[in-house]
Amino acid sequence: MKKSLSLLVAIAMVFSMFATVVSAAEETKSAGKFLNELGVIKGNGSDLKEDQTWKRQDIIVLLSRLLGEEAAAKATAKSHTFKDVTNKDYDGYISWAVAKKLTTGKTATDFGYGDELKNQEFYAFVIRAFGQEVAYADVPAAAIKYGFATDKTDFAAIPLRGATYEAIVKALNTEVPGKGQTLGELLGLIKVTEIKATASAVGVKKLEVKFNQAVDTAKAKITVKKGSATVNVADEGVKFSEDKKTATVTLVNKLTAGDYSVSVADLTKEPLVSTVTAEDELVKEIKFLSDKAPVGTVTTGLPAVIGTADYSKISVSYKITNQYGEDVTKSYEGGFQFSPSKGTASASNGKLTVTSSANNYLINELVVVTAVRPDKAGATTAVATLTVSAQSRVDKIEVKGVYNEAGKTLQTSSTFADFFVLVDAFDQYGNKSSLTELNDQVSVFVTNPTIFQANEGSFVDGQGANGDQIGLPLVAPTTTFSTDGKNTIRFITQYTGKTVNYDVEVGKGKKLQTLTLQQPGTIAANDGTVKIPFEAVDQNGEVLKTIDAAQVTLTSSNNNQFFVKYDHVKKESYLEWTVGAEGPHSLTAFVPGSTKHSQISFNVKENARAHTVGGVSKITKDMMVGAVQTINEDNIVIYDQFGRVYDHTDTTAFYNQYSIAVTSSNSAKASVTDWIYTANDSVTINALVKGSENITIALATKANNTVTPAVPVAIIDNTGYNVRLGVLALADVATFEVADLPTIFFNADQDAPGKYAVDVKVIGKKADGKTEVIVPRSIYTVTDNNAGIFYANGKLHGNNDTDGSDFGFTSTVSTVDVAVTVIVDSPNQPLPIVKATKVSKADRVVTTVSTDNPVKTLVDTTISTQAFAQVISKDQYGVAFGAATDFYATVTNLTNFSTTDGAPALAPTFVNGSSAEGLAFTGLKTGDTFEVTFNSKKTNHSVKIKVIVQ
Repeated sequence: MKKSLSLLVAIAMVFSMFATVVSAAEETKSAGKFLNELGVIKGNGSDLKEDQTWKRQDIIVLLSRLLGEEAAAKATAKSHTFKDVTNKDYDGYISWAVAKKLTTGKTATDFGYGDELKNQEFYAFVIRAFGQEVAYADVPAAAIKYGFATDKTDFAAIPLRGATYEAIVKALNTEVPGKGQTLGELLGLIKVTEIKATASAVGVKKLEVKFNQAVDTAKAKITVKKGSATVNVADEGVKFSEDKKTATVTLVNKLTAGDYSVSVADLTKEPLVSTVTAEDELVKEIKFLSDKAPVGTVTTGLPAVIGTADYSKISVSYKITNQYGEDVTKSYEGGFQFSPSKGTASASNGKLTVTSSANNYLINELVVVTAVRPDKAGATTAVATLTVSAQSRVDKIEVKGVYNEAGKTLQTSSTFADFFVLVDAFDQYGNKSSLTELNDQVSVFVTNPTIFQANEGSFVDGQGANGDQIGLPLVAPTTTFSTDGKNTIRFITQYTGKTVNYDVEVGKGKKLQTLTLQQPGTIAANDGTVKIPFEAVDQNGEVLKTIDAAQVTLTSSNNNQFFVKYDHVKKESYLEWTVGAEGPHSLTAFVPGSTKHSQISFNVKENARAHTVGGVSKITKDMMVGAVQTINEDNIVIYDQFGRVYDHTDTTAFYNQYSIAVTSSNSAKASVTDWIYTANDSVTINALVKGSENITIALATKANNTVTPAVPVAIIDNTGYNVRLGVLALADVATFEVADLPTIFFNADQDAPGKYAVDVKVIGKKADGKTEVIVPRSIYTVTDNNAGIFYANGKLHGNNDTDGSDFGFTSTVSTVDVAVTVIVDSPNQPLPIVKATKVSKADRVVTTVSTDNPVKTLVDTTISTQAFAQVISKDQYGVAFGAATDFYATVTNLTNFSTTDGAPALAPTFVNGSSAEGLAFTGLKTGDTFEVTFNSKKTNHSVKIKVIVQ
């Protein structure tokens, strides 16, 4: 019965749609033909009766076939009491349906045999099958209640069979909740096909993965790699289509030339892997948006002339697109050369302005403009003959939606200034209107200022996901209370009188009802600031992840050093307390407007200090005889006297008082070279004789703060941690493998810094196939197949050939394949392992840009060049590369950007799009925030960093 319920429920949910939908697998067939092949409908020879209606008795037969019970239904002995059933062939089916409680007939003796089936009768079958007893008159309300129908369903309508065939096919392809299969698959009507996936590049930062059927989106895990390097996917960067057959993957950085591997795991036994061959971003087209070039507008001088026509200037908009059709105007317009037949050209933000200093332009005069961008792939050009026309006036407004940087939904409790209505505006000639024109020529009104307001002349740029759109910021309502509902923004073009209305829905916000402080863990007097755990609950009993500082009053026993803060990475609020002196303290939280409050009391402990070594990380505990291993402070975990991890990377606080002793209990089996006296020290462990050995890591005193004491300083008792080290013979290592080799950069002087030679790493594994063993270089040799490369000191070098002749480089060939053979002296016989790689002479360019710190807090309120210090950039060879001079910087999303008296802050001392080394501000104040996007000048890879002035 559960199967039938699932089927009937799914059919009911789609029955009212009657859309022209068939199975994707059967899209070339009609729905009727598909069902006929499944044996669900039989028709009369080639006639599937698609233009006929259902009789009540026939729908019973159809249901029995769908449920796979046709034979049992037909064979059911007559038990019904309906006198109007004149064809005994239906007796079994109807008796079966009565027994299943799918029908009761119209009366005890009248089934309604021969009557056409109405929607309401069908839903009566469904609801009874669902186990509910509902009076026939109440069927419409019940069908809507259970989600079987909608308020648009015509319950008196009599559908044609053809329409119901389409609905049934849709139902068979509908996934049953919690089952992970479609109804057709569950009933055995549709054979389950193997899931296949195909990936392709659809944008410069977007990949599309298409599946041959709907998939479980909750299970699908999509990862992207280029070679052995994992490609970063943006936060919430995987979006599935409504039919669950397509996933769009948004990457952090742009695709570059080469093969990308897209893997989809957890849908099948083995991951589905698809290869995408990408190319570098190309400028595909520049297009002038109009053949009319309006004259300029006077913006300075006497009031009488401001706003009048400036015949010395004309302008026209243009749009630059890449090979995917994406708008890349702001990124590449600087590379175009514009040549007008009269005047001089300047281009910015998608608008070309042409100025004639000698002779003014005349209305209807023709001006020819040529745009050229030289490129290694060929020049991109466009030519336009422009007609000089009257002044540009905003004529058309297109609203693109409501944007919030954090992706939040607009509610009454929202900070309205964080929400922007994105718009595009065009003049009467189709040219894109500028920000200034929008602010000067568009009136803005709202129909309900108690929900929110919007001010005329307040449009700003730098909005949208890419910071390249114009937005109208919303303003908090005029009332002190919040009102939810729909508010209409009315845009009116002042010169052409056109009106655009846009409805913005504001949901009922979550209002803080209670905030309960929770006891923190141990707090030491030298902890600086700590987070105080709490639980915030709204009026509906739901836990809030974010709260506004205005929603709660916080006090502390040490002069109110207790604040609401916001984590821009985790996108949630936290409470921060500046730790007071050792001793008792209390913290209190009040919710304004209520008597509810929460208070906690606790003791601040003495200053935390290093107490014991508590563990190690990233240390390999199995080594072959002759192998060496280096450890440093990063491998060592230290705890304070309260059992908390102690940060010993602060050289001032730690190494002025302590050193780290590393000793071996038997130096004949494993020797240790030295101790760790400073943050830069390291210790080498040498595996000497087969067996097992204890390596002890402990805290030690520092003698007179000297860096390297002449006499070993004393180990502090009870601070040690033992690492059991296994020293293995060659015969104890079961398998060997060689790690993948990255591309080697060919450069004559690369060995001066030594940074472009690549490691050849041989890894041993024990019999379990998992436990790694460090092996000595003495058990393997490395040979190559090209005289241009050579192996030395564990690294493969690519400059044995100083002129590149051994590699066969030419003007068109800059990358060649090479291989090395690693011969391992394995226990049984020499084991050759061949590893392929490449050598390239391609110039270094930035190919990956990232950051470990997407939110940078500034203390210096006059300069923000510190932001670039957060940028991590690497070249195509995986080596750090790129200085501020290699990047452009663009600032967007300035918030709270005003001086204390409310006047605008001083302008930044650099121009957006200029080199990052010139990034500086004056007039910043605490609370200001903005975003800096750093774009590589050569490859346009970028990273965005949010800056907060503390």
